[in-house]
Amino acid sequence: MKIIVSASVISNVGTGSTPPLPENQYSFSQVKKITNNFDKVHGKGGFGVIYHGVLRRKQVAVKILNRASIYDIQQFTKEVLDFVKVCHQNLVRLIGYCDEGEHLALIYEFVGNGNLQDHLSGMFGTVLSWESRLKIIIGVAKGLDYLHRDLRVLHRYVKPTNILLDESFEAKLADFGMSRSFPTDPDTQASNKIYVKPGREPYVDCRPHIATWFNLEVAKGDALELVDSRLNGDFEPNSVRKAMVIARGCAGRSETSMSRVVMELTECLALEKARTR
Repeated sequence: MKIIVSASVISNVGTGSTPPLPENQYSFSQVKKITNNFDKVHGKGGFGVIYHGVLRRKQVAVKILNRASIYDIQQFTKEVLDFVKVCHQNLVRLIGYCDEGEHLALIYEFVGNGNLQDHLSGMFGTVLSWESRLKIIIGVAKGLDYLHRDLRVLHRYVKPTNILLDESFEAKLADFGMSRSFPTDPDTQASNKIYVKPGREPYVDCRPHIATWFNLEVAKGDALELVDSRLNGDFEPNSVRKAMVIARGCAGRSETSMSRVVMELTECLALEKARTR
C-alpha cells in the first residue's frame, strides 16, 4: 500500500521508523465494501463521482477522485488530515480517505435531502418559502465564517450544488477542503463571496455572471421584481430588499466579513418572522 503523509507527521517519527497509518485512512478494498462495490451512484461533484455507502451502520457519501486532477498528492493528504478534525453543523463532515496506488477517495457524512439547486429548480415539486431560504443562506454564511475565522480557509466553490440540505433543511457546505490541491473550478470564482442563483435561470448562451445579471436587472426597476414568482408575494418586502443589499455587498469589492453577513441576514429573518406572526 502506498502511504503518503504530511511533513508534520513525518517530523514526529524517528529516523528509520515507519509512520503509523492515520486512523481515518481506508484501503481500497474497504472502500469497495463500504459502497457495496460501487453499486449506487449518489451524484457527480467536482473532480469525481460520488457513491452511496454504509460505514459502521451509518450512511456515507464516497467521492472517487481523479488522481490526475490533483496538483500535489502530498499536499492533498496533509489537507485531508487537517479537515478530518473539522466539526461544524454547517459543514459536511469529512470522515476519512483512501490513498492506495491509483485509487483515491474521500468519505463524507451522508446528507440526504438534496442540494439547494435541486430545491430551487423545483426538482422536488415544492417551493422553498422565503423564511426557509433565509435560514439556509444564514447556515451557509455561518459555515463560511467558521472557515474564514477559525481555519483561515477560503471555500472557492460556493454554489447551489455545493450547499447540501439535511432532513431539517439545515445547510451543509460541501467541497470546502483541498483548496490548494485542486485547480480552481471554472464555474466559480476563487473568493469568499456567496453566489446563489434565483429560482429561475438567468443564464443565456453567453452565461453572464450572476452578480452582473443581478445588477443589470436591479438597474431596470424595483428589485422585488427579481424575486422567485413562485413565492406569489408571500414575503416581507423589507426583508427581501435588505437581503438584496447584503448580496450586492458580498458580490462587490467591499471587505464584508461573514460574521457581519450572518448578523444582517438574521435581521432579515427577524423581519420575515414578524410578518408571519
